[in-house]
Parts: sequence; C-alpha cells; structure tokens
Amino acid sequence: MAQGALRDMLASVSTLLQPIFLSVPASAHPCEGFGGVFSIRLSVSSRTFSVSASVRSFSTFSGFFSGFDMAQTYLAPRLKIARAKSHIEELDQEIGSYLSREPFVLIVEKWKADPGTGTNAWTARIREPLPRTLAPILGDVIHNLRTSLDLLASDLVRANGEDPTKVHFPFSNSFSELPGQIKGKGFHKAGHAAVALLKELQPYKGGNLALRAIHDMDIRDKHQELLPVSHGVTLDLSGLTSKDATDKAKAQLANWSSQIERDGQEIVLMPAAWGPPLGTKIKATYLFALDEPLPIGGVEIIAALQQFSNICEGVIGEFEKIARI
Repeated sequence: MAQGALRDMLASVSTLLQPIFLSVPASAHPCEGFGGVFSIRLSVSSRTFSVSASVRSFSTFSGFFSGFDMAQTYLAPRLKIARAKSHIEELDQEIGSYLSREPFVLIVEKWKADPGTGTNAWTARIREPLPRTLAPILGDVIHNLRTSLDLLASDLVRANGEDPTKVHFPFSNSFSELPGQIKGKGFHKAGHAAVALLKELQPYKGGNLALRAIHDMDIRDKHQELLPVSHGVTLDLSGLTSKDATDKAKAQLANWSSQIERDGQEIVLMPAAWGPPLGTKIKATYLFALDEPLPIGGVEIIAALQQFSNICEGVIGEFEKIARI
C-alpha cells in the first residue's frame, strides 16, 4: 500500500459532540465515527474529542502469515460481526416499535417548586417503561463483536503455526499492564508483527475507547442486563430567542438536547406568557444512547453499535493488509 493512501486512511478525525447525542451515519467509513479502525488516543476536551493516528512502517511485518491458507482466515470473526449486525437491525426495529407508542412525552405543567409564580415547566412523563426485552438483544450485539476479536486472535496464532487453545484478544487496565495481558491471553503466540499491531490498537483504559467499551460491556452483560438507559430529548427552541439573538444562538437552540432521567423531570422552565398553554404536548425527538461515558455515551445507540461493528471489521482488515505485504 502506498504511504500516501495509508496516510489518508489514518487521517486525523475531529468530531464535535452535540449536547447529549450525536448521529453517526451507518455508512461511515471504519476510520470515521469513534476514530475508526484504531480510535487512537481519544482526547476529550469539553464537548470535543479528537482522534490522532500515526502512519507506521510496515517493513517489519513482511512475510507475516506466509504459507498459511488465507481463504479461511478471518471467516469466523467476520461471521460473528455479520451476526452482530443482524441483532443491530432487530434492536433498531424494537426501539422503533417502542417509540411509535409514544412511551414518553413532554407536557406543559405548572412549575412544581413554586406553582404561584406564573412559571410553567415542560415536564417529561414516562407512560411506558423501557422494554426489558431490549437487554438480551443489545447483549447479543456486544457479545458477538467481542467474540469476533477473540476469534481473530485465534486465527492470528493459528496462522503463525501455534496452538490457538485458550487464546484471547487481550485487554488491560493500562499501557503498562498490556504486555502481561498479551502473554497471559496467549496472544504472544501470534508473533512479533501481530503483537506490534495490537499495541498500536491500544486496547486498554484511556487508549481505544470504542474497543474498551465493547470489552467492558461484554463483561457487564454476564452479570447484569444491558439496557440503553440514557434517554434523550431534542427540542427546537429557536422560536424562543429574542429578536437581536445571533444566528449562532438560534442554531444552538434549534437542536437543543437534554437527558431524561425520571418521570416528572422538568426539562424547560419559562414564564407562562412566553410559551404554550398548560396541557400542551411539546413536539420533540426522543433517542437512546448507551450507558457509557462520553463521547461514546453521547451517540445514539444504533449509530454507536454500527460504528462498533465497523471498528471490529477495520481491525480485521488491518491484519489482512499485513498478510498481503
């Protein structure tokens, strides 16, 4: 691969998170979204996260997998990713069906703290709790993606002529602990080239946030339900700006978002004379996100899961490129 093409593929990505939610196109390239194949060094500052990736030299990887039948390599992990995608589609349909029933709404009510002041509150009312049937579907998505990485590790070891028994894709709590996990999970048997590439992926806390989230969520799913418990509401409040408001202020209020944590939560407060009358149902868009820290927890759940699958596919693709050199 030409150095220029590789440099373009690993170009830095900087994405501004909108308050609470950011939509990521399902068709995004694996090097976009959470930083793509690597999500290398996601640095969070305020509401912005940037991804920087360096171009590495592939000269040390020459001859990797030589003599191994590449036709069957990576088939098992790719099948797991395909299965995860089918579960993402199922989850998307279930969430759409749930939202079509208007399970929660915003209603104009009197401000509970001081109802005599003439202040109204746009209050969240949850009519139907989140279906617990979503949890096993989400768990299936995460488990298949996480398993694809273990199957990839087994393929790498097998390709290097070693026994793949008890081999796993290693994760660690820090950079300093990664070498021990590489040895403990048997990944060292994949060879020096594979280990070097793995280290660039930074599969540890504070490194690759997306890969680490897949790993952590898979562990949690073994002990508790995985539910998209973060509810979000997006409102167009641009009509409430003053006449002399800037275009920037109007644009921000046109896509204003907040998180819904409980029934009866007051989302917007305003004088009764400024807004719609009591009992009005406010038009809004409702979304779900993964119960994860920002920036991942700020992305709509289906878009986030689609990016997770893209990233896992991208990781496999990077090892494939090594084999072709």
